[in-house]
Amino acid sequence: MDAPFGNRHGMCRWLFLLAMAVCLATLGLAASAQDGTGATDWLFERQQGDGRIAADADETTPHHATFEAARALHGAHAGSAEWLSALAFIDSRPWSGFPWLPRRLFAAGLAGDPRDDLRAELLLRQNPDGGFAADPGDQSSVLDTVEALEALGAAGLHDGHVLQPAIAFLLARQNDQGGVSPNPASPASLYLTARMAGALQRYQFEYGLSGPLGAATDFLWSELEASGPDMSWQETQALLALIPSTLDSARYQSPLDALRASQSADGSWGGSVYATALALRALQTAEAAGSMIDPQLAAVGGRVVDALQEAPVAGASITLAGGEDGGITESASDGRFLLGELQPGDYTLQIAATGFQALTRQVELKPGSLLDMGLVNIAIESDTALIAGVVTDAETGEGLTAEITVIGGSVAGATAAADGSYVLPVPAGELQLSVTASGYHEARAVAVVDPGERLVFSPALGRDSADEPDAPVEVTGRLLDADTLLPIPGAAVQVPGTDASTVSDTGGVFVLSGLAAGEIRLEVVHASYRTAVTSLLATPGARIDLGDLPLQPQESAGTTLRGQVVDAYTGEPLAGARVHAGGQVVETDGQGEYEIGHIEELSFEVRVSATGYRSALRALTLQQPGRVRLDFALERTGLEGIRIAGVIAHAQTVGAFEEARFTVGLENESDDERRVVLAATVEGVDSAFLEDFLIPLPDADRGGAFPLAPGESVLREFGWFTRHLEPGTYRVRTQAWSADGARLFAEAETAVTVSETLYVASLEIVPEPREVVRGEMAGVALEALVRNGSNVASVLEFSLALRDPDGHAVHEREVRLELPPSAAALGFDLAAFDYRFEQAGTHAVEITNLAGVPVGALDAGRIEVAPNIRIQGSHGVEPEQILPLEDAGVRIRLTIEGMEDGQ
Repeated sequence: MDAPFGNRHGMCRWLFLLAMAVCLATLGLAASAQDGTGATDWLFERQQGDGRIAADADETTPHHATFEAARALHGAHAGSAEWLSALAFIDSRPWSGFPWLPRRLFAAGLAGDPRDDLRAELLLRQNPDGGFAADPGDQSSVLDTVEALEALGAAGLHDGHVLQPAIAFLLARQNDQGGVSPNPASPASLYLTARMAGALQRYQFEYGLSGPLGAATDFLWSELEASGPDMSWQETQALLALIPSTLDSARYQSPLDALRASQSADGSWGGSVYATALALRALQTAEAAGSMIDPQLAAVGGRVVDALQEAPVAGASITLAGGEDGGITESASDGRFLLGELQPGDYTLQIAATGFQALTRQVELKPGSLLDMGLVNIAIESDTALIAGVVTDAETGEGLTAEITVIGGSVAGATAAADGSYVLPVPAGELQLSVTASGYHEARAVAVVDPGERLVFSPALGRDSADEPDAPVEVTGRLLDADTLLPIPGAAVQVPGTDASTVSDTGGVFVLSGLAAGEIRLEVVHASYRTAVTSLLATPGARIDLGDLPLQPQESAGTTLRGQVVDAYTGEPLAGARVHAGGQVVETDGQGEYEIGHIEELSFEVRVSATGYRSALRALTLQQPGRVRLDFALERTGLEGIRIAGVIAHAQTVGAFEEARFTVGLENESDDERRVVLAATVEGVDSAFLEDFLIPLPDADRGGAFPLAPGESVLREFGWFTRHLEPGTYRVRTQAWSADGARLFAEAETAVTVSETLYVASLEIVPEPREVVRGEMAGVALEALVRNGSNVASVLEFSLALRDPDGHAVHEREVRLELPPSAAALGFDLAAFDYRFEQAGTHAVEITNLAGVPVGALDAGRIEVAPNIRIQGSHGVEPEQILPLEDAGVRIRLTIEGMEDGQ
């Protein structure tokens, strides 16, 4: 048991605050707006005379339960008599060790009281390994260290000498999956991982923690996704760590809904103060993030095709009735239809088209789901066939309003529309067809049609003033993929039993000419598509344009899902958005397009997420495997009115050892001033590179925070130095955080490409010694100093020579230097030899035949050889003799002369 520790001064402080609160007007105990379901009332009803808030069902001690309740009630009830009474109870526990000490310090921080005495005592419990322990010298623990960091953060401590080793201690307890264990032999703990992630969030950029925090949140997400429908208090703690770290509220909506659903009728969670306080904090945090999402409406779609030939049926009437909603639409030219924004429920779907049997199906639409019916086959009426086509002017090709008469077992007729198009159900068997229009020659033809067959009859009528057409038939059209509507090149178009054939061009267009008039069976063959057959009836000289002919892809294993992701406001495609479906994850390309194949399930969820956007989730139910297109428009996110309008890279591609420049637009759409910290995370798309940094701004304080006035929009520039990073794409995620680093306001992402760079900034040959004397025997060493600017392995080759003043080679060799990309400054020993320098002057190092990596600056170096000089002197006296006592002038001449050896 920890030794008791009295704090009369601290207790008096709490009693004073409590007395002041009693004297003030009462703030009441009404439930806050974000609570609204009795949780706050229930917590205060559990408060006892000594201030504690506790219940028999609590999973922890009254001190701990009261501490969590005080945190949950802090926002709406800070300063109330009841809240201050709870703080007084927390501080009244006379024990100085863990866990009471950090909770007392944290509670004091909530009230704005720094409590230097408690902080000093807490710091005494930090061990040399960086961790904290219950008492000085005890073994450090993860939980004690987390609680110490939380308390010190609440008290405003920013001492790196304390924080850095504590963070290092926690990170050493994190496993490869991101979870945190109390000791190396224990499995990862959801609770400890959540507590650590929450405690370290505020230090993410100061200490470069994006990697460990990302791994921890990945672990927490995976645990939440694997949990059952009932939320435990451990899972609630995970939510508390995850919600402030993401703007994508859709991602945590399901566990948040499960948390709401587990609330008891009395407003509590299982009658536990501790669990109720955690749940209330999670709901408050989520509401602050604007996470309340309305249930998504449902939709139903598909493609109507001819049951026999699988040709699209355009203009079919689709009616949806029943449920709480309904709708009506028509199939498009490719047979597609979609009815959206429908209330979930049971509906009756009816499809009707001229000449086809009506189809009725019962469908169930689920909330937020898209029911894709795939190919909806409708059959032509029994014992009948269908004749359709376009009547045109043989000279101009324009449509004609004409009368079409068919004589067979009975007489049928139709009038072509203004564009010349018509559809006519006819009895199966032998038919005589007649097409007439005022001022034109009549067109006649005979055909035999089978039940269920669809025959294309598109006669071109010649004017009365012209001769009747008597030329071969020409058939044209364009082949398209039925799913993507992209052209199909290389398809064989042929008339079986004849030599008539052609191949579609790159635009999917084909022209088949020289055909005989009469019945024509046109066959389209491509290895990737189902063979399509079209029955034609052509009059002499007809030029039949079949228009767009969609081909159905060959059946493949499972379903292929494709689509495009765009910004909901601008409509611009979103590159790098993540699409999850069928257990697979892909990223959209530069046009926002994605494709996921081989999905085996017929019912699955599709989730799309992108940095700075609210993710979208759609449930997809298929009637059959196939190819499905599903597009998404994502909405930008922001918290408390702060939005990042966008991040723009000044250049999409940069080289190694260059600065990539960016401009970020930041907006405050709220009515209050916000203090914001801008930070960036750079992550390699194809590598494990990860780097965090605060964006330095001239108007920011030491912590990087700067004010953003209501309605203010600013542009800020920042740079990122690429160093020798390997070539590839790097995501640059810019985030706006609250000044304390505890809450993410907004984020946006862009990308730059670091190109392959081959460059040597400088090559210097350094000889040793630099100076010698003629005639001296010296050990010579030649070293190359390379300042490498490349980000890939490279080779530098050259011829090296040391030459005497007359240009003769003293030493020469061929050099090959293999340069790794991981170092900017490199040294290489090139040569070592003994040499007697017999000639004075400059002995220059010469580099020739330079090949491989381009070199910027070149310094070859030299050895200076000084002459070997000896001093020779002579003297003379004038006059050479003088007489004693003679008064005479004497001249003495001294000569000193330098001479080289050998002279």
